[in-house]
Amino acid sequence: MVSRAFATALLWALAGGLGCNSGTTFYDVTGNVTCDGKPIEEGEIVFIAVDNGSTPGASKIQNGTYHLKMPAGKKKVRIAASRKVPGKGAMGEDFVYQSYVPPRYNDQTTLEAEITPGAANQFDFRLDTKPNP
Repeated sequence: MVSRAFATALLWALAGGLGCNSGTTFYDVTGNVTCDGKPIEEGEIVFIAVDNGSTPGASKIQNGTYHLKMPAGKKKVRIAASRKVPGKGAMGEDFVYQSYVPPRYNDQTTLEAEITPGAANQFDFRLDTKPNP
């Protein structure tokens, strides 16, 4: 299931790629994402420029890993993931999708990453569903 944040970032990335080459250099960004110590099987990760100076970038999280290309700079990071739980779906399914990533990691994110030229740019995120102390 595609989250709204992922879909929006994907549209921005596509729109940004349709114009002339801006000369912007993109760097590989990779990492691992766990929630309560377990790899997120499927989800989305979105990097948004803090200064709004570049378009957002997004990647699928598969088996706890992600990879994308982004320009250098400080980014806010949003992570989303959902799982099937018992319930009555809109199309008659016997399950519904329920988000299990707390808002502090997506809509109200506190996560940040600094993408730097010449650096490894590997960012691992260890999420916790327990409330903040």
